[in-house]
Amino acid sequence: MDPSSQQNASTHDADGNHDPGKMFVGGLSWDTSTDGLRKYFAQFGEVKECVIMRDTTTRKSRGFGFVTFSDPANVEKVIQRGAHEVDKKKVDPKVAFPKRSHPKVRIYKFLP
Repeated sequence: MDPSSQQNASTHDADGNHDPGKMFVGGLSWDTSTDGLRKYFAQFGEVKECVIMRDTTTRKSRGFGFVTFSDPANVEKVIQRGAHEVDKKKVDPKVAFPKRSHPKVRIYKFLP
């Protein structure tokens, strides 16, 4: 995934469908790399995609990311394990849910 698309990572696949194999991972160390995150979660199954969200200006980690498993059943394995630690820091993996779409604001102009 190219860096510009990392900012817009959501829980939808390329076709816009919800991806049940996707997890949100919060509490990441500022030093955690994508490879380190991938290696940790690979113990639960094949990782299809791994993204650490970064500030668009500074490129520093924002402290969270997303891991997508090839098999959605692996998400349950992660949750059942309980506590997780990556780079000596406790992290908080959760099932990722799609962003809620906000209703469009309609502006009406009233003519006299």
